[in-house]
Amino acid sequence: MPIKIVKLKRDARQGFTLIEILLVAAVAIIITSVSLIGLVGWRGQKELNVTAQQIATILREAQSRAMSQALGNAWGVHFENSVGGPFYALFFSENYNSGTVVRQYPLPGAISCDAGTFPEGASTDVVFEQISGGPKIIGRPGIISFS
Repeated sequence: MPIKIVKLKRDARQGFTLIEILLVAAVAIIITSVSLIGLVGWRGQKELNVTAQQIATILREAQSRAMSQALGNAWGVHFENSVGGPFYALFFSENYNSGTVVRQYPLPGAISCDAGTFPEGASTDVVFEQISGGPKIIGRPGIISFS
């Protein structure tokens, strides 16, 4: 039985049409846009989680220092929604003042204080008693969120 070799005729028009190229470009733009939107939300959530963990660590450190009577004082964490930007600070004393601050931490730019519950200029102190480590809140508690 003889083998037939069939030659396919090549079309003189090779390549892609303008409509096909535009369609592929549109699909690529849509996929990129959806990916970037998801990435921005994920990044903000990650930054909020990291900041929450840092605040929890500073609160534990203040409580630990108060219980061990470090420097013979109570210890606390001061939260302030100041005009220069919100921050929190580790301090030693019954009351916050700038002379007793050990370290101060600004909130990252994507994180802000809720203006309804913690307006600009408001502050809150969480002070831990010596030996017992019991907390007391001085000021008004607020909500920190990311924008």
